[in-house]
This record gives sequence, structure tokens and C-alpha cells, in this order.
Amino acid sequence: MNRQRPPRNRNSRRRRRSIIALVSAAVLVTAAVFAFGAIRGNGQPGSDGGRASAPGTNATPLYTVERRTISNIVPASGELIPSETVIVRPSTNTPSRTITAIHVREGDRVHAGDILIEVDTRGLELELSGARASFDAARIRYEDLQRGPDASEIAASEASLSAARLRRDQQLTALERTRQLVERDLATASQLREAENDARIAEADYEVRLREHERLLAGTPTEQLRSQQASLASAENALRRAELALEEATVRSPAGGVIAEVHVVRGDVTGTNTELVTIVESNPMIFRAGVDENDIDSLAVGNQVQVRPFGLQGAVFAGEVVRIGQRARSQGNLTVFEVDVAVANPQGRLRWGMSADADIVTGFAEDALVVPVAAVSRAGRASAVTIQTTAGAERREITLGLASGTLVEVVSGLEEGEQIVVPEGFLPAAGGFSAEDIQQRIQQARQGGGGAAGAVPGGILPSGAIPRNFR
Repeated sequence: MNRQRPPRNRNSRRRRRSIIALVSAAVLVTAAVFAFGAIRGNGQPGSDGGRASAPGTNATPLYTVERRTISNIVPASGELIPSETVIVRPSTNTPSRTITAIHVREGDRVHAGDILIEVDTRGLELELSGARASFDAARIRYEDLQRGPDASEIAASEASLSAARLRRDQQLTALERTRQLVERDLATASQLREAENDARIAEADYEVRLREHERLLAGTPTEQLRSQQASLASAENALRRAELALEEATVRSPAGGVIAEVHVVRGDVTGTNTELVTIVESNPMIFRAGVDENDIDSLAVGNQVQVRPFGLQGAVFAGEVVRIGQRARSQGNLTVFEVDVAVANPQGRLRWGMSADADIVTGFAEDALVVPVAAVSRAGRASAVTIQTTAGAERREITLGLASGTLVEVVSGLEEGEQIVVPEGFLPAAGGFSAEDIQQRIQQARQGGGGAAGAVPGGILPSGAIPRNFR
């Protein structure tokens, strides 16, 4: 009789496979731990970008000398203001007028010469018509005097003079005859007085005609010509004032910019000091900040700046120092100097009055050998670090360059890849931005009117700052 083997339980087979897998994993982990310990014991640097431990020990932190792009930053806080501000008022040549039309609103961009506001000009038009008529009359009179008499005027003057002479002679003859009649008692004394009066009038009229004729022949006197010339100039000035008053009654933009505020409404009556419109230039904007007196000596006009407005979270704008104040002022418990930074604002995202923080780049070193500041010891003017070699620790003097946060540039005395001893807890963050990355961020900030902000470890140049050699 053949016995059949009972079938195996499937669950028991699964448990055996799980146990085998766990044992295999434990063996692999143990092997990895021993291998890692061997590598650490041989003093090979770790994979965390410049960090390592001293050979044969886990107690002494080491830093592998590497190249980074670093910058020296001066922090600042302040607000954004327009680079130019113009308050438009009525012309002093225009008296009080009623506003009839307003052609702009807040936020509109205007150009020089654009019409902003119109007023009632009916009275000004009447004044202009009267001034033009007075000027025309004065001009014609001056031209006549300047030209002198023509033949017809001389002939008319001669005829008038001849008539006056004839009347005079007739009156003198009549007077003589009346006297003879009085002597013969044929005329009265009253008739004689009347004849004498007529003769005097005729004589006076003749003298006037004679002088006028002589002046006509002699030409216009210089004094009279000058007097009429002055009258013409006065009439011309009055005409120009009337024309200017009418022209300036229409308020035009004196410069290009953005309408920041409209101060009036239709129907208001304007005076010479009435504020009508405020125009600002918003590209560039000015970031005005107070910089601590301890940092002001390191600043210079032309320093590149990274501006971060509070109202535009994550945005970074590139700027440049354009003015450094010469007079200190108090800001809380600090003594600060006013610094102006021109900030490009092509998209108009920056607005008047925004608060912002900024980093002013006062120094820049590309592809520099750097070490942690905490690793450097000083004795007088000499600086040194402790190098870890296969033979042990060795002190070496170095020459320092630009300091930036927790890092400092080494100009001479070290080579890339060497390891130095760093006090516990002072290892800087690993990594950093390359020069290409920085330049790309700069271009984004310039073209986009504010790039993305980001924390930069180890004193690396912040995104958006523009070193001079990147301009």
C-alpha cells in the first residue's frame, strides 16, 4: 500500500521565505556599516560639499577648501519713493477759472504736453480779441509814422495851408475896412472888435497849418516815432499775455510719468496755488534707506543692491546706489545716513510708499577660495589656519581677502581641496551658487521686474544683486 505525503501548508512556505529575506538584509546592512567605517577611518572626505572629519576620529570637524562666489553685504531698510515728483498747479498768467473737464485718472501714464485739465475760457477769449484790436491799431499808426508822407499827403497839406492863408488875408482886409468905417462913424466899436477877433482866429489857424506842413516836409520827429514805438511794444505785450493766458488755461503735463493723484473735481474753481495733479516718474523708483553709521564707510555710489519689497512677497529687484547722504540722522537708537538706490521698475509693480529690505553689495569675489571665518586665528596682523595632513595638524599662515558672513576669501596660502580644522558647530552650509547661476538670477530680476527671492547660505551673493563685472 502506497502512502501519499500530505500537501505542505502554503502559509508555512511564505514564512520561511520572509525569514530568509530578513536575514539577507541584515547581512547587507552589517557589511555596509563596516565598509563606511573603513572609509571614515581612512580619512576620506564625506559627500556633504566641503565637510569632513579628522582622520581616525569623529571628534574634530574638517572643512575642505573650495571655490565659491561670495559677496560682502550691508543690510538696509527703507521705503520706495518716485525718482521724480511734479505737482501741477494753474499758470500764474491765468486768473481763477472753473474746471470744465478732467482728462486723466490715477494710474494713467502721460507724456509731456498731454492735456490734463480744461477750464472755462470765455472771458479769456474776449480779452484776447480786445488786445489784438489794440495791437493792430498801434501797429498801423507806427508804420504810418515810420513811412513818412507821400505825394498826396503833401499836396493835401499845401492845399490846406493855402486855404488858411487866404482866410487870414481876407480877415485882415476886412479888419482894415472896418477900422476905416469906424473912423467915419459908419461902423460901431462892437463891429470892430468882432473883425479883430476873426482876424486873430484866421491868423492862428494859418500858423498851425504852416507848422504842420513844415513838419510834414521834414518827416516824423524821432521823439514821436519812439513814443509810438513804445506804445506798439506795450500793445504787443498785452496781446502776448492774453494769448498765453488762453493757452495755459488748458493744463498740460509738464513731463512724462504716472498720475499719482488728482486733487480736484469738475466744477472746482482754481486759484494760482491750487494743486491740480501730482505726476511721478516710477521707472526707476528710488529706494531710500537708512544705513548704520558703522557701515556707511564701506558704501560707494554704484554699489549694486538687491531690494525686497514687503508687499511683493518673493520678488527681488535689482538696483544701484545713486546717492549717499552726508548728514547723519537718528533712527530709533541708531545713527544712520540716508542712502538712495535707483531700482528699475519697467512693469510698474513698485509703488510709492512701499516698505522694503535690501542687501547692498559692497564687495564681490567670483570663484574665490574660501574658508570659515571661525577657522582663522590671528596674531597681530598675521592670519593662520590649522591644516590636517596625513602627518597630523599643521599651522599655516594665509593672506585674507573679502569677508562675507561666515566665510572669508583666502588670497594666498591654501590650495583648493586642502582640509582645515574648524571649531565644533562652525561648519558653514554646503553648496552655493555658481557665477552662471548668479548671472541668470540677475537677468531674471532685470527683465522680469523682480525675480524670486531665496535665502543664500554661507554668504553667497544673493539672487538679484548685480556685481559690476556682470553689467
